[in-house]
Amino acid sequence: MTITVTRSWAADDAVAAEVAGLRSSLTASRVALESAVQRMAASVSGDDLAWAADDEIAETLLAMVDLTRRLDALKGDVAARVAGGNTFAEAGFRTASAWLRARTNESFAGVKRTFEAGDWLGAVPVMGAAWREGSVSRAHVAALVEAHTRFPRCSAGLSQIEAELTAAACDLDPKTF
Repeated sequence: MTITVTRSWAADDAVAAEVAGLRSSLTASRVALESAVQRMAASVSGDDLAWAADDEIAETLLAMVDLTRRLDALKGDVAARVAGGNTFAEAGFRTASAWLRARTNESFAGVKRTFEAGDWLGAVPVMGAAWREGSVSRAHVAALVEAHTRFPRCSAGLSQIEAELTAAACDLDPKTF
């Protein structure tokens, strides 16, 4: 079965030819992301970085921080789906964490953080949405999750004011939040 991607984001991309025939838009998006990262790596390691203006380099750094935040949150979404699926069990692993560790060279702590992010996104949906947008960092989300854990009697109240807490977090350093 061949699937042709007709989304406008893929039509102008040099990756569009590679994307044709892939299983889903998720796979197409992953291939496009991999291609974009390869192009960025080539730009950073080549003459593009040397010849770029300082303000362009600074804007690139800001964008990379934002994208890293967003990718961390999206990785949590994907990890939650993997943890809820059966791929790891079919491969003979008891947990999704064990499966990921065996398939990558990621540390135990790194794998734990990946799956923890998926749990957090479900626990604090408003803050999670802000994380997916890059408005807050993992540390902001962790602070709110920790407040729920540390003060269980206040958890319902924290959930009620999560939108306000998220708005405040967007303007604060994680430690201050």
